[in-house]
Amino acid sequence: MGTITARKRKDDGVAFMARVRVMRDGITYHETETFDRCPAATSWIKKRERELAKPGVITAYKAADRLCCANAMKDSPFESSMVAGLHEQTEAPDLPHHELA
Repeated sequence: MGTITARKRKDDGVAFMARVRVMRDGITYHETETFDRCPAATSWIKKRERELAKPGVITAYKAADRLCCANAMKDSPFESSMVAGLHEQTEAPDLPHHELA
């Protein structure tokens, strides 16, 4: 289900934050995007709801999110960039192995 919230900007303009929240099979997925115009926010919500209504899409997003973010030090750069899509993958620096206090 999508909602639109009008937000005041620093320059006294108005931005429209569109939020899509979907709960399916015990999994909750949400996404937000900000627009300058309310009709653009409305069309984005309709588009995202259609895309998220397809079977298995939400499960795939959640699986990709866990792989990309939870195991950032263990995932290979190629695997993370393939799963994350638009996220930029940076390689972890070689850290000395020290005991943590």
